[in-house]
Amino acid sequence: MSKRIEKIVIVGGGTAGWMSAAFLNKVLGNATNRKISITVVESDDVGIIGVGEATIPGFRRMMRIIDIPEWRLFRDADASFKNAIKFNDWVHIPEPGQSSHYYHQFDPPLAADGYDAMTHWLALKDAGVDVPSLADAVSISAALSDAGHSPKTPDSEDYHSPLPYAYHVDTVKLGRLLREIAMERGVERFIDHVVKVNRTEDGDITSIDTRDGRKLEADLFIDCTGFRAVLIEGAMGEPFIDYTDRLFCDRAIAGQIDFAPGALPRPYTVASAKSAGWIWEIDLYHRTGMGYVYSSKFIDDDAAEAEMRAHIHPAIRDQLEPRRIQMRIGRRNKLWVNNCVAIGLSGGFIEPIESTGIHLCELGLIHLVDYIAEGSAREPLQRKYNALMRDVYDEIVNFIQLHYVFNKRHGQPFWDAYRDPAVRTPALAEQLEIWAHRMPTLTDLKSRINIFDFWNFFAVMGGVGALPASGNNISPFLNLKTSEGLMGHLAATRAQAVRATIPHVDILRKMRVPPT
Repeated sequence: MSKRIEKIVIVGGGTAGWMSAAFLNKVLGNATNRKISITVVESDDVGIIGVGEATIPGFRRMMRIIDIPEWRLFRDADASFKNAIKFNDWVHIPEPGQSSHYYHQFDPPLAADGYDAMTHWLALKDAGVDVPSLADAVSISAALSDAGHSPKTPDSEDYHSPLPYAYHVDTVKLGRLLREIAMERGVERFIDHVVKVNRTEDGDITSIDTRDGRKLEADLFIDCTGFRAVLIEGAMGEPFIDYTDRLFCDRAIAGQIDFAPGALPRPYTVASAKSAGWIWEIDLYHRTGMGYVYSSKFIDDDAAEAEMRAHIHPAIRDQLEPRRIQMRIGRRNKLWVNNCVAIGLSGGFIEPIESTGIHLCELGLIHLVDYIAEGSAREPLQRKYNALMRDVYDEIVNFIQLHYVFNKRHGQPFWDAYRDPAVRTPALAEQLEIWAHRMPTLTDLKSRINIFDFWNFFAVMGGVGALPASGNNISPFLNLKTSEGLMGHLAATRAQAVRATIPHVDILRKMRVPPT
Protein backbone atom coordinates (compact mmCIF):
# COMPACT_ATOMS: atom_id res chain seq x y z
CA MET A 1 0.00 0.00 0.00
CA SER A 2 2.18 2.81 -1.26
CA LYS A 3 -0.44 5.45 -1.88
CA ARG A 4 -2.08 7.72 0.63
CA ILE A 5 -5.05 6.50 2.66
CA GLU A 6 -7.95 8.43 1.21
CA LYS A 7 -10.69 5.78 1.09
CA ILE A 8 -11.79 3.41 3.86
CA VAL A 9 -14.39 0.70 3.41
CA ILE A 10 -15.92 -0.89 6.50
CA VAL A 11 -17.66 -4.22 5.94
CA GLY A 12 -20.30 -4.89 8.58
CA GLY A 13 -22.42 -2.55 10.67
CA GLY A 14 -23.62 -2.97 14.22
CA THR A 15 -21.75 -1.47 17.13
CA ALA A 16 -18.28 -2.34 15.80
CA GLY A 17 -18.89 -1.12 12.26
CA TRP A 18 -20.57 2.15 13.10
CA MET A 19 -18.24 2.92 15.99
CA SER A 20 -15.38 2.46 13.53
CA ALA A 21 -17.06 4.75 11.01
CA ALA A 22 -17.94 7.49 13.48
CA PHE A 23 -14.55 7.40 15.20
CA LEU A 24 -12.39 7.29 12.07
CA ASN A 25 -14.50 9.98 10.42
CA LYS A 26 -14.02 12.24 13.43
CA VAL A 27 -10.33 11.58 14.01
CA LEU A 28 -9.00 11.14 10.46
CA GLY A 29 -11.45 13.29 8.58
CA ASN A 30 -12.92 16.15 10.56
CA ALA A 31 -9.75 16.88 12.52
CA THR A 32 -7.81 17.92 9.39
CA ASN A 33 -8.43 19.47 6.02
CA ARG A 34 -7.58 16.15 4.41
CA LYS A 35 -10.49 14.46 2.67
CA ILE A 36 -11.17 10.93 3.95
CA SER A 37 -13.95 8.94 2.31
CA ILE A 38 -15.56 6.30 4.56
CA THR A 39 -18.13 3.79 3.33
CA VAL A 40 -19.98 1.15 5.37
CA VAL A 41 -21.43 -1.94 3.71
CA GLU A 42 -23.86 -3.79 5.95
CA SER A 43 -26.79 -6.14 5.80
CA ASP A 44 -30.07 -4.87 7.20
CA ASP A 45 -30.34 -5.23 10.99
CA VAL A 46 -34.04 -6.15 11.00
CA GLY A 47 -34.61 -9.08 13.35
CA ILE A 48 -31.52 -8.55 15.49
CA ILE A 49 -32.29 -8.71 19.22
CA GLY A 50 -30.64 -6.12 21.48
CA VAL A 51 -30.27 -7.91 24.80
CA GLY A 52 -28.22 -5.21 26.47
CA GLU A 53 -24.49 -5.01 26.92
CA ALA A 54 -22.31 -3.62 29.66
CA THR A 55 -19.29 -1.40 29.11
CA ILE A 56 -16.28 -0.35 31.17
CA PRO A 57 -15.25 3.26 31.97
CA GLY A 58 -13.11 3.67 28.84
CA PHE A 59 -16.30 3.78 26.78
CA ARG A 60 -16.88 7.32 28.01
CA ARG A 61 -13.63 8.39 26.32
CA MET A 62 -14.80 6.97 22.99
CA MET A 63 -18.16 8.74 23.21
CA ARG A 64 -16.43 12.03 24.03
CA ILE A 65 -14.05 11.65 21.10
CA ILE A 66 -16.91 10.95 18.70
CA ASP A 67 -18.69 13.93 20.32
CA ILE A 68 -22.03 12.42 21.24
CA PRO A 69 -23.90 14.33 23.97
CA GLU A 70 -24.38 12.07 26.98
CA TRP A 71 -28.14 12.59 27.06
CA ARG A 72 -28.39 11.08 23.58
CA LEU A 73 -26.73 7.90 24.82
CA PHE A 74 -29.44 7.58 27.46
CA ARG A 75 -32.36 8.53 25.23
CA ASP A 76 -31.34 6.79 22.01
CA ALA A 77 -29.55 3.70 23.39
CA ASP A 78 -31.66 3.21 26.54
CA ALA A 79 -28.50 3.54 28.64
CA SER A 80 -28.25 3.16 32.38
CA PHE A 81 -25.31 3.64 34.75
CA LYS A 82 -22.89 0.94 35.83
CA ASN A 83 -20.80 1.35 39.00
CA ALA A 84 -19.53 -2.20 39.33
CA ILE A 85 -20.11 -5.89 38.67
CA LYS A 86 -21.79 -7.91 41.41
CA PHE A 87 -20.68 -11.55 41.41
CA ASN A 88 -23.19 -13.88 43.06
CA ASP A 89 -22.16 -17.31 44.40
CA TRP A 90 -18.82 -17.52 42.59
CA VAL A 91 -17.05 -19.18 45.50
CA HIS A 92 -19.52 -21.72 46.96
CA ILE A 93 -22.68 -23.46 45.79
CA PRO A 94 -25.32 -21.67 47.88
CA GLU A 95 -27.48 -23.47 50.37
CA PRO A 96 -31.25 -23.11 49.73
CA GLY A 97 -32.35 -19.58 50.49
CA GLN A 98 -28.79 -18.31 50.88
CA SER A 99 -26.41 -16.44 48.63
CA SER A 100 -23.04 -14.72 48.74
CA HIS A 101 -21.53 -12.02 46.59
CA TYR A 102 -18.59 -9.73 46.00
CA TYR A 103 -18.13 -6.60 43.91
CA HIS A 104 -15.58 -5.76 41.26
CA GLN A 105 -15.85 -2.01 41.53
CA PHE A 106 -14.62 0.76 39.25
CA ASP A 107 -13.09 3.16 41.78
CA PRO A 108 -9.36 2.78 42.50
CA PRO A 109 -8.40 2.65 46.18
CA LEU A 110 -7.39 5.68 48.19
CA ALA A 111 -3.95 5.64 49.82
CA ALA A 112 -2.25 6.61 53.07
CA ASP A 113 1.43 6.55 54.04
CA GLY A 114 2.38 5.29 50.61
CA TYR A 115 0.10 2.23 50.61
CA ASP A 116 -3.27 1.77 48.99
CA ALA A 117 -6.40 1.12 51.02
CA MET A 118 -6.52 -2.53 49.96
CA THR A 119 -3.09 -3.13 51.49
CA HIS A 120 -4.15 -1.38 54.70
CA TRP A 121 -7.30 -3.52 54.77
CA LEU A 122 -5.26 -6.70 54.42
CA ALA A 123 -2.80 -5.59 57.10
CA LEU A 124 -5.68 -5.20 59.55
CA LYS A 125 -7.05 -8.57 58.53
CA ASP A 126 -3.63 -10.16 59.03
CA ALA A 127 -3.49 -8.62 62.48
CA GLY A 128 -6.75 -10.25 63.46
CA VAL A 129 -8.87 -7.10 63.31
CA ASP A 130 -12.51 -7.71 62.38
CA VAL A 131 -12.90 -5.89 59.05
CA PRO A 132 -15.79 -5.75 56.55
CA SER A 133 -15.52 -7.38 53.15
CA LEU A 134 -12.99 -5.78 50.84
CA ALA A 135 -15.53 -3.82 48.77
CA ASP A 136 -17.47 -2.76 51.88
CA ALA A 137 -14.26 -1.40 53.35
CA VAL A 138 -12.54 0.36 50.47
CA SER A 139 -14.97 0.97 47.59
CA ILE A 140 -17.22 3.98 47.22
CA SER A 141 -18.71 2.56 44.01
CA ALA A 142 -19.83 -0.54 45.89
CA ALA A 143 -21.63 1.64 48.44
CA LEU A 144 -23.47 3.45 45.64
CA SER A 145 -24.41 0.10 44.13
CA ASP A 146 -25.84 -1.16 47.42
CA ALA A 147 -27.80 2.09 47.82
CA GLY A 148 -29.13 2.00 44.25
CA HIS A 149 -27.45 5.31 43.44
CA SER A 150 -25.86 6.63 40.27
CA PRO A 151 -22.31 8.04 40.30
CA LYS A 152 -23.64 11.50 39.43
CA THR A 153 -24.07 14.47 41.73
CA PRO A 154 -26.55 17.25 40.91
CA ASP A 155 -23.80 19.41 39.37
CA SER A 156 -22.06 16.67 37.34
CA GLU A 157 -21.46 17.64 33.72
CA ASP A 158 -21.57 15.40 30.65
CA TYR A 159 -19.29 12.38 31.04
CA HIS A 160 -18.04 13.60 34.40
CA SER A 161 -18.48 12.41 37.97
CA PRO A 162 -16.40 12.26 41.15
CA LEU A 163 -16.11 8.50 40.48
CA PRO A 164 -15.39 6.33 37.43
CA TYR A 165 -18.47 4.83 35.82
CA ALA A 166 -19.64 2.99 32.74
CA TYR A 167 -22.98 2.16 31.12
CA HIS A 168 -25.40 -0.55 30.19
CA VAL A 169 -26.64 -0.01 26.63
CA ASP A 170 -28.93 -1.59 24.08
CA THR A 171 -26.30 -2.48 21.48
CA VAL A 172 -28.70 -2.47 18.53
CA LYS A 173 -29.89 1.03 19.44
CA LEU A 174 -26.31 2.12 20.09
CA GLY A 175 -25.35 0.95 16.62
CA ARG A 176 -28.22 2.95 15.14
CA LEU A 177 -27.20 6.05 17.10
CA LEU A 178 -23.61 5.75 15.88
CA ARG A 179 -24.90 5.20 12.34
CA GLU A 180 -27.02 8.34 12.50
CA ILE A 181 -24.11 10.39 13.80
CA ALA A 182 -21.67 9.01 11.23
CA MET A 183 -24.00 9.53 8.26
CA GLU A 184 -24.81 13.08 9.37
CA ARG A 185 -21.06 13.73 9.14
CA GLY A 186 -20.61 12.31 5.66
CA VAL A 187 -20.15 8.56 5.99
CA GLU A 188 -21.78 6.67 3.10
CA ARG A 189 -23.88 3.54 3.71
CA PHE A 190 -24.89 0.67 1.45
CA ILE A 191 -27.22 -2.15 2.50
CA ASP A 192 -25.58 -4.93 0.54
CA HIS A 193 -23.53 -8.14 0.78
CA VAL A 194 -19.94 -8.88 -0.22
CA VAL A 195 -19.71 -11.60 -2.89
CA LYS A 196 -16.05 -11.26 -3.92
CA VAL A 197 -12.86 -9.78 -2.52
CA ASN A 198 -10.29 -8.65 -5.10
CA ARG A 199 -6.59 -8.64 -4.13
CA THR A 200 -3.24 -7.72 -5.63
CA GLU A 201 -0.33 -10.13 -6.01
CA ASP A 202 1.22 -8.84 -2.78
CA GLY A 203 -2.00 -9.57 -0.86
CA ASP A 204 -3.60 -6.15 -0.47
CA ILE A 205 -7.34 -5.83 -1.05
CA THR A 206 -8.07 -3.56 -3.97
CA SER A 207 -11.86 -3.72 -3.95
CA ILE A 208 -14.91 -5.72 -2.99
CA ASP A 209 -17.74 -6.75 -5.29
CA THR A 210 -21.26 -6.74 -3.85
CA ARG A 211 -24.45 -8.64 -4.58
CA ASP A 212 -26.09 -5.52 -6.01
CA GLY A 213 -23.29 -4.98 -8.55
CA ARG A 214 -21.12 -2.45 -6.74
CA LYS A 215 -17.33 -2.48 -6.89
CA LEU A 216 -16.03 -0.58 -3.87
CA GLU A 217 -12.37 0.37 -3.92
CA ALA A 218 -10.40 1.54 -0.89
CA ASP A 219 -6.93 1.96 0.55
CA LEU A 220 -7.90 0.44 3.91
CA PHE A 221 -10.56 -2.17 4.65
CA ILE A 222 -12.06 -2.72 8.13
CA ASP A 223 -13.63 -6.12 8.87
CA CYS A 224 -16.59 -5.76 11.25
CA THR A 225 -18.46 -8.86 10.09
CA GLY A 226 -18.48 -10.58 13.47
CA PHE A 227 -17.70 -14.25 13.87
CA ARG A 228 -18.08 -14.73 10.08
CA ALA A 229 -14.84 -12.73 9.56
CA VAL A 230 -15.53 -12.28 5.85
CA LEU A 231 -12.34 -10.32 5.13
CA ILE A 232 -9.73 -11.23 7.73
CA GLU A 233 -10.41 -14.97 7.53
CA GLY A 234 -12.40 -15.51 4.36
CA ALA A 235 -10.17 -13.38 2.12
CA MET A 236 -6.90 -12.96 4.01
CA GLY A 237 -6.81 -16.45 5.52
CA GLU A 238 -5.59 -15.22 8.89
CA PRO A 239 -5.70 -18.11 11.41
CA PHE A 240 -7.79 -18.08 14.56
CA ILE A 241 -6.22 -19.06 17.88
CA ASP A 242 -8.75 -20.95 19.98
CA TYR A 243 -8.88 -20.22 23.72
CA THR A 244 -11.41 -22.83 24.84
CA ASP A 245 -8.71 -24.92 26.50
CA ARG A 246 -8.28 -21.94 28.86
CA LEU A 247 -11.80 -20.46 28.89
CA PHE A 248 -14.48 -23.15 28.74
CA CYS A 249 -17.63 -21.13 27.96
CA ASP A 250 -18.50 -21.35 24.26
CA ARG A 251 -22.28 -20.86 24.21
CA ALA A 252 -24.80 -18.27 25.31
CA ILE A 253 -28.56 -18.08 25.60
CA ALA A 254 -29.73 -14.47 25.56
CA GLY A 255 -33.03 -12.66 25.84
CA GLN A 256 -34.86 -9.78 27.46
CA ILE A 257 -37.54 -9.47 30.12
CA ASP A 258 -39.36 -6.80 32.09
CA PHE A 259 -38.18 -5.90 35.56
CA ALA A 260 -39.34 -8.23 38.29
CA PRO A 261 -42.34 -6.94 40.30
CA GLY A 262 -41.24 -4.01 42.45
CA ALA A 263 -37.70 -3.97 41.03
CA LEU A 264 -35.87 -0.84 39.85
CA PRO A 265 -33.00 -0.63 37.34
CA ARG A 266 -29.81 -1.55 39.17
CA PRO A 267 -26.67 0.60 38.67
CA TYR A 268 -24.44 -2.45 38.34
CA THR A 269 -24.14 -5.62 36.30
CA VAL A 270 -25.05 -8.93 37.94
CA ALA A 271 -23.13 -12.14 37.20
CA SER A 272 -24.59 -15.18 38.98
CA ALA A 273 -22.67 -18.46 38.96
CA LYS A 274 -24.57 -21.51 37.74
CA SER A 275 -23.75 -25.18 37.24
CA ALA A 276 -21.82 -24.79 33.97
CA GLY A 277 -21.21 -21.06 33.66
CA TRP A 278 -22.91 -17.86 34.77
CA ILE A 279 -25.96 -15.69 34.09
CA TRP A 280 -25.70 -11.98 33.38
CA GLU A 281 -28.37 -9.41 34.19
CA ILE A 282 -28.05 -5.96 32.66
CA ASP A 283 -30.74 -3.44 33.54
CA LEU A 284 -31.48 -0.84 30.89
CA TYR A 285 -33.93 2.03 31.28
CA HIS A 286 -37.08 -0.02 30.84
CA ARG A 287 -36.11 -3.71 30.87
CA THR A 288 -33.45 -6.27 31.70
CA GLY A 289 -31.16 -7.97 29.21
CA MET A 290 -29.96 -11.32 30.41
CA GLY A 291 -28.18 -14.42 29.25
CA TYR A 292 -26.54 -17.63 30.32
CA VAL A 293 -22.89 -18.02 29.28
CA TYR A 294 -21.96 -21.70 29.54
CA SER A 295 -19.79 -24.53 28.24
CA SER A 296 -21.31 -27.03 25.81
CA LYS A 297 -18.83 -29.57 27.17
CA PHE A 298 -20.57 -29.58 30.55
CA ILE A 299 -24.25 -28.86 29.78
CA ASP A 300 -26.51 -29.13 26.74
CA ASP A 301 -28.53 -26.24 25.33
CA ASP A 302 -31.92 -27.38 26.62
CA ALA A 303 -30.64 -27.93 30.16
CA ALA A 304 -28.95 -24.54 30.08
CA GLU A 305 -32.17 -22.85 29.02
CA ALA A 306 -34.06 -24.61 31.81
CA GLU A 307 -31.50 -23.43 34.35
CA MET A 308 -31.75 -19.90 33.01
CA ARG A 309 -35.55 -19.90 33.24
CA ALA A 310 -35.38 -21.15 36.81
CA HIS A 311 -33.25 -18.10 37.65
CA ILE A 312 -35.98 -15.67 36.52
CA HIS A 313 -38.73 -14.42 38.81
CA PRO A 314 -41.81 -16.62 38.25
CA ALA A 315 -44.02 -13.64 37.40
CA ILE A 316 -41.97 -12.78 34.29
CA ARG A 317 -40.39 -16.14 33.46
CA ASP A 318 -42.65 -16.78 30.46
CA GLN A 319 -41.58 -13.50 28.82
CA LEU A 320 -38.19 -14.93 27.91
CA GLU A 321 -37.80 -15.62 24.19
CA PRO A 322 -34.23 -16.89 24.16
CA ARG A 323 -31.76 -16.71 21.31
CA ARG A 324 -29.03 -19.34 21.27
CA ILE A 325 -25.56 -18.14 20.33
CA GLN A 326 -22.41 -20.06 19.50
CA MET A 327 -19.41 -18.07 20.67
CA ARG A 328 -15.98 -18.35 19.09
CA ILE A 329 -13.56 -17.80 21.96
CA GLY A 330 -10.07 -16.67 20.98
CA ARG A 331 -8.35 -14.20 18.70
CA ARG A 332 -6.66 -13.82 15.33
CA ASN A 333 -2.94 -14.38 15.22
CA LYS A 334 -2.78 -10.94 13.59
CA LEU A 335 -5.64 -8.43 13.57
CA TRP A 336 -4.02 -6.28 10.86
CA VAL A 337 -2.99 -8.09 7.68
CA ASN A 338 -1.84 -6.12 4.62
CA ASN A 339 -4.47 -3.39 4.28
CA CYS A 340 -7.20 -5.21 6.24
CA VAL A 341 -7.90 -4.64 9.95
CA ALA A 342 -10.28 -6.73 12.04
CA ILE A 343 -12.31 -4.79 14.62
CA GLY A 344 -14.74 -6.47 17.01
CA LEU A 345 -15.74 -10.13 16.86
CA SER A 346 -13.92 -10.72 13.58
CA GLY A 347 -10.66 -10.09 15.43
CA GLY A 348 -11.49 -12.09 18.52
CA PHE A 349 -13.81 -12.54 21.47
CA ILE A 350 -13.31 -13.28 25.14
CA GLU A 351 -16.28 -14.36 27.23
CA PRO A 352 -18.11 -11.20 28.35
CA ILE A 353 -17.77 -11.53 32.11
CA GLU A 354 -15.78 -8.28 32.42
CA SER A 355 -17.57 -6.40 29.63
CA THR A 356 -14.53 -6.25 27.35
CA GLY A 357 -16.31 -6.75 24.01
CA ILE A 358 -16.98 -3.10 23.15
CA HIS A 359 -13.74 -2.07 24.84
CA LEU A 360 -11.72 -4.27 22.49
CA CYS A 361 -13.34 -2.40 19.60
CA GLU A 362 -12.31 0.89 21.21
CA LEU A 363 -8.73 -0.22 21.76
CA GLY A 364 -8.46 -1.62 18.26
CA LEU A 365 -9.53 1.73 16.80
CA ILE A 366 -7.56 4.00 19.11
CA HIS A 367 -4.33 2.08 18.52
CA LEU A 368 -5.03 1.80 14.81
CA VAL A 369 -4.95 5.58 14.66
CA ASP A 370 -1.70 5.54 16.65
CA TYR A 371 -0.07 3.10 14.21
CA ILE A 372 -1.79 3.88 10.93
CA ALA A 373 0.78 4.40 8.22
CA GLU A 374 1.32 4.74 4.50
CA GLY A 375 4.03 3.32 2.27
CA SER A 376 7.19 1.86 3.79
CA ALA A 377 6.20 2.82 7.35
CA ARG A 378 3.33 0.36 7.35
CA GLU A 379 5.19 -2.87 8.03
CA PRO A 380 6.98 -1.99 11.32
CA LEU A 381 4.00 -0.09 12.71
CA GLN A 382 1.61 -2.86 11.70
CA ARG A 383 3.87 -5.41 13.41
CA LYS A 384 3.83 -3.36 16.61
CA TYR A 385 0.04 -2.97 16.47
CA ASN A 386 -0.44 -6.71 16.17
CA ALA A 387 1.89 -7.43 19.08
CA LEU A 388 0.11 -4.87 21.24
CA MET A 389 -3.34 -6.26 20.49
CA ARG A 390 -2.19 -9.84 21.13
CA ASP A 391 -0.96 -8.73 24.55
CA VAL A 392 -4.31 -7.09 25.30
CA TYR A 393 -6.29 -10.24 24.48
CA ASP A 394 -3.93 -12.45 26.46
CA GLU A 395 -4.11 -10.14 29.49
CA ILE A 396 -7.89 -10.41 29.46
CA VAL A 397 -7.65 -14.21 29.42
CA ASN A 398 -5.46 -14.11 32.54
CA PHE A 399 -7.91 -11.83 34.33
CA ILE A 400 -10.97 -13.89 33.37
CA GLN A 401 -9.32 -17.10 34.53
CA LEU A 402 -8.67 -15.50 37.91
CA HIS A 403 -12.44 -15.37 38.52
CA TYR A 404 -12.70 -19.16 38.22
CA VAL A 405 -9.59 -20.89 39.51
CA PHE A 406 -10.15 -20.43 43.26
CA ASN A 407 -13.77 -21.58 43.33
CA LYS A 408 -14.99 -24.11 45.90
CA ARG A 409 -18.08 -25.23 43.99
CA HIS A 410 -17.12 -28.86 44.47
CA GLY A 411 -19.04 -31.54 42.61
CA GLN A 412 -19.91 -29.43 39.55
CA PRO A 413 -17.64 -30.66 36.71
CA PHE A 414 -17.37 -27.24 35.04
CA TRP A 415 -16.08 -25.61 38.22
CA ASP A 416 -14.01 -28.64 39.22
CA ALA A 417 -12.17 -28.45 35.88
CA TYR A 418 -11.22 -24.81 36.47
CA ARG A 419 -9.44 -25.70 39.70
CA ASP A 420 -6.93 -27.84 37.79
CA PRO A 421 -3.65 -25.83 37.75
CA ALA A 422 -2.93 -27.18 34.25
CA VAL A 423 -5.74 -25.00 32.89
CA ARG A 424 -4.02 -21.77 33.94
CA THR A 425 -2.07 -19.77 31.42
CA PRO A 426 1.68 -19.68 32.12
CA ALA A 427 1.43 -15.94 32.76
CA LEU A 428 -1.33 -16.32 35.36
CA ALA A 429 0.47 -19.26 37.00
CA GLU A 430 3.58 -17.10 37.36
CA GLN A 431 1.57 -14.23 38.84
CA LEU A 432 -0.25 -16.49 41.30
CA GLU A 433 3.08 -17.87 42.49
CA ILE A 434 4.01 -14.33 43.53
CA TRP A 435 0.54 -13.50 44.84
CA ALA A 436 0.65 -16.47 47.19
CA HIS A 437 2.94 -14.29 49.32
CA ARG A 438 1.65 -10.78 48.66
CA MET A 439 -1.17 -9.08 46.86
CA PRO A 440 -0.80 -7.68 43.31
CA THR A 441 1.14 -4.50 42.61
CA LEU A 442 1.59 -2.42 39.49
CA THR A 443 5.04 -3.89 38.85
CA ASP A 444 3.51 -7.37 38.44
CA LEU A 445 1.75 -6.29 35.25
CA LYS A 446 4.25 -6.23 32.43
CA SER A 447 2.30 -4.59 29.63
CA ARG A 448 2.46 -0.83 29.21
CA ILE A 449 -1.21 -0.92 28.23
CA ASN A 450 -3.18 -2.73 30.91
CA ILE A 451 -6.96 -2.79 30.73
CA PHE A 452 -7.03 -4.00 34.33
CA ASP A 453 -4.82 -2.43 36.98
CA PHE A 454 -3.32 -4.16 40.00
CA TRP A 455 -6.27 -3.18 42.16
CA ASN A 456 -8.69 -4.90 39.74
CA PHE A 457 -6.82 -8.15 40.32
CA PHE A 458 -6.80 -7.37 44.06
CA ALA A 459 -10.59 -6.85 44.06
CA VAL A 460 -11.27 -10.21 42.43
CA MET A 461 -8.77 -12.07 44.61
CA GLY A 462 -10.25 -10.52 47.72
CA GLY A 463 -13.74 -11.36 46.50
CA VAL A 464 -13.06 -15.04 45.79
CA GLY A 465 -11.06 -15.51 49.00
CA ALA A 466 -7.68 -15.93 47.29
CA LEU A 467 -5.70 -13.91 49.83
CA PRO A 468 -2.10 -14.93 50.55
CA ALA A 469 -2.21 -17.95 52.83
CA SER A 470 0.56 -16.62 55.06
CA GLY A 471 -0.65 -13.04 55.02
CA ASN A 472 0.73 -10.09 53.12
CA ASN A 473 4.49 -9.79 53.62
CA ILE A 474 4.22 -6.00 53.98
CA SER A 475 1.64 -6.16 56.79
CA PRO A 476 4.13 -6.21 59.72
CA PHE A 477 5.61 -2.94 58.52
CA LEU A 478 2.38 -0.94 58.41
CA ASN A 479 1.20 1.29 61.22
CA LEU A 480 -2.16 -0.21 62.20
CA LYS A 481 -3.37 3.12 63.59
CA THR A 482 -2.88 4.60 60.13
CA SER A 483 -4.71 1.64 58.61
CA GLU A 484 -7.60 2.01 61.05
CA GLY A 485 -7.72 5.73 60.41
CA LEU A 486 -7.95 5.20 56.66
CA MET A 487 -10.76 2.65 57.11
CA GLY A 488 -12.65 5.17 59.24
CA HIS A 489 -12.12 7.90 56.66
CA LEU A 490 -13.38 5.59 53.92
CA ALA A 491 -16.48 4.67 55.90
CA ALA A 492 -17.31 8.36 56.27
CA THR A 493 -16.57 9.00 52.60
CA ARG A 494 -18.82 6.15 51.50
CA ALA A 495 -21.69 7.56 53.57
CA GLN A 496 -21.10 11.05 52.20
CA ALA A 497 -21.03 9.75 48.62
CA VAL A 498 -24.43 8.12 49.04
CA ARG A 499 -25.86 11.38 50.40
CA ALA A 500 -24.32 13.43 47.56
CA THR A 501 -25.34 11.27 44.59
CA ILE A 502 -28.67 10.89 42.83
CA PRO A 503 -30.77 7.70 43.02
CA HIS A 504 -30.39 5.73 39.83
CA VAL A 505 -34.05 5.64 38.85
CA ASP A 506 -34.34 9.42 39.29
CA ILE A 507 -31.34 10.36 37.19
CA LEU A 508 -32.27 8.00 34.37
CA ARG A 509 -35.41 10.04 33.77
CA LYS A 510 -33.36 13.25 33.83
CA MET A 511 -30.61 11.97 31.55
CA ARG A 512 -33.06 11.15 28.73
CA VAL A 513 -34.16 14.78 28.37
CA PRO A 514 -32.11 17.22 26.23
CA PRO A 515 -30.72 20.14 28.22
CA THR A 516 -32.63 23.38 27.81
